[in-house]
Amino acid sequence: MRDSRLFQTAQNEHLNERSRLTKKQTTRQKKESAHAHTFYLNRMFLSSSSPSSFFSSFFVIALIVLFSFVLTPISAEVISEIACETNTVALHCGTKLIKIIRANYGRTDSETCPMEGNAGASKNTACLSTSTFDDVKDSCHGTQSCEMTASNSNFGETCAGTAKYLNVTYECVPDWPIVLSKDGTVGVINGVGEVHVSASEMKVYGNMNVSEGDINIGGYGLSRFNSRIEDIENATATLLQLQTQLENNTKTPPYCMPPGADGLQHNGTDWICGCKENWSGTSCETDALAFDGGDKDNYLLLGECEVIETFIPREAAFMGLSMASEYQGATTTVFDTSKSEQQTENSRTYIAAFQSVDDWCKMVQFEIKKDSKECYYKPLAAGYYRSYDGSESTCTIGNVATGWLSRNYNDLATARNENGYGIETISFTHPSPPTPPTPPPPVSNSPPIGDCTSGFSEVFASDGGTALCMYAYGSSSLCATNGAGENDEVCAKTYTSGDFRYSHSCRVNGAWDEVCIANLCLSSELCTGYQKDVTGTTYWLQGGSGSQASYSNSDYKCCRKNLPG
Repeated sequence: MRDSRLFQTAQNEHLNERSRLTKKQTTRQKKESAHAHTFYLNRMFLSSSSPSSFFSSFFVIALIVLFSFVLTPISAEVISEIACETNTVALHCGTKLIKIIRANYGRTDSETCPMEGNAGASKNTACLSTSTFDDVKDSCHGTQSCEMTASNSNFGETCAGTAKYLNVTYECVPDWPIVLSKDGTVGVINGVGEVHVSASEMKVYGNMNVSEGDINIGGYGLSRFNSRIEDIENATATLLQLQTQLENNTKTPPYCMPPGADGLQHNGTDWICGCKENWSGTSCETDALAFDGGDKDNYLLLGECEVIETFIPREAAFMGLSMASEYQGATTTVFDTSKSEQQTENSRTYIAAFQSVDDWCKMVQFEIKKDSKECYYKPLAAGYYRSYDGSESTCTIGNVATGWLSRNYNDLATARNENGYGIETISFTHPSPPTPPTPPPPVSNSPPIGDCTSGFSEVFASDGGTALCMYAYGSSSLCATNGAGENDEVCAKTYTSGDFRYSHSCRVNGAWDEVCIANLCLSSELCTGYQKDVTGTTYWLQGGSGSQASYSNSDYKCCRKNLPG
């Protein structure tokens, strides 16, 4: 009984709506199409939600649960009606409803509705009106019958001087009380049977809820898929935990600095930097400068230096008749600080030691001294003491300085064919900026203030901190070895790592003139910016992408040349 009352109420609602449309058929109020092939369900009021991730796959099946009888597409006859200008066209569908397909007030052929005595009025066969369809649809669409007069007052003057006619194509579609709408709610009412929906595409906007039962697909209910979703979510959480553990246990590889680095390598335990010949250090940041070490009468200029530790002995090659012929030029890396001479901030005395196979530790003493802003080298004396070759050798760092105090004296050779032994060549570590530390965590979200001279802008790391210029010591360092400006005049008086020597003209009264350096960069098309340490003691010119920020480093600042415009 309850279903019968609902169905009767639905029929009454629909009949009232149809009567309202019939009374207002001469107005141009737009109505919704009642075509039996398509239903647009704007809102469904049902309870119990289904997962949105599976919604698009299940909505067709959900409609089967909701509907309760079969919908079968009905084919309709297409009808065309024509009314000459000033005449009236009449559309009729009996108990069915009009569906407008096409409409035009104008002329598309010369034979229809000719004007007597005026053949020229039928010549224009391309007289089209884009608004006619909407005008006819507003008045007739969804009604059972409709009349319209073909006139300029109804459709406008589309083609002056042309005899026009109104051509309307429509079809009659069933007036079925299937989908009812009231106060924004759309529903289907029927007490028995099934509903089958067939469409090339169906869209539902908003949520779809199922009050009872389950949504089935492939023989399985939605609840089975819900359990699968939970399994996937649990597996995803486990993978994220494993990824976090892996990241926490993975050691960060060192930063390998060009041009000395030859690539990142793994030694079976840790990542290390492979260094090119004459380069060393954790990041391959240390270069070696080699010199002729045999002149015992004159001091050899090593280069500019701020402190005596700028030049640290790295490797020495021995020579002299007291060295066996096969050991002429043999190298050592054993250096000890002499205990017999006073060490000052302007002078260091070292002892280079070589363990010979005839059980002697052969030594040469030399000095590095600082005079003003330059450092010098000079060999001083030679000697030896008993040290057994092999594992019992005492010719090692820490023992050599003590052995020198009780040494046997020997001649200081300055050539291979001279008595005694001496240093044929000696190399020192090249002064270079420190190895970049591990990037620190962000300390502030507020942007820092730029600290560059006019014509340049400071670039910052992604966390907002001051930064190294990208690949500051590599080929993008304009004046470094293999840099774009290595042989350009803008790079005069620079080290192989790209930083300026203290003899540069931009260093005035013991301090760098940053404006001078900036103007030097502005004068060169190769230069894109410059880098400086925060103390203002070292400057580099940058080229290419080198003036882009690399990573956060509080010891350096990167300044990029402003582009024109």
